[in-house]
Amino acid sequence: MLARIQDPFQCEGRTILTTRRKGRVIAGRLRSRGLILPYSDAIRPSSDIVKESVFNVLTNRFRLDFAQIGFFDIFAGSGAIGIEAISRMCSNVMFVDRSFEAIKCIRHNITRLGIAEYSTIIHGAIEQVNDEKITKFTEPFETSVIFLDPPYRQKAKITQQIERFKRLQIGKLVIFVVETDSIEIPAIVENRYIISHGSRNVMFLWSYKG
Repeated sequence: MLARIQDPFQCEGRTILTTRRKGRVIAGRLRSRGLILPYSDAIRPSSDIVKESVFNVLTNRFRLDFAQIGFFDIFAGSGAIGIEAISRMCSNVMFVDRSFEAIKCIRHNITRLGIAEYSTIIHGAIEQVNDEKITKFTEPFETSVIFLDPPYRQKAKITQQIERFKRLQIGKLVIFVVETDSIEIPAIVENRYIISHGSRNVMFLWSYKG
């Protein structure tokens, strides 16, 4: 359930009052803690049922130990997906979004939850994050999870980023989690698993290296 709230925040030294939406962390050590969500038609927060499905599959199908993975929340919005990973003991999450409004929300949520030490926040398009930064981020881990939920007009970036991450040396197991309203599956990924929630689909695409 999302609720609109009036939330004051700081912008260039001034306190501004805006209409925001409020969400929550659904499980883990931060369970039930509140999140501020961007109020923008261009940013769609993942529903609680989608978040629950994503992490149930990662936990039960892939048997992931979240303390041992590198996690990317790309087109991060409020950062809710990456924060769910941290709540499950992930210690290395990269949040990427080019929206100033989204980055404000991510910083607000991370600061208020006290999880800055586990977070890397990048304000910019994922294309602007160089390959060296991505590979260095994942160096300590054998498994990387990349969550992709781009805005409607940027769906082509799904295949582009899957192709890019696949060619990088970012672990023995790379799992792409794609939330989308279509079920077009990139042919470049060997393994796939799909869950549908109404008009929304969550695709798990993965490959092994070495």
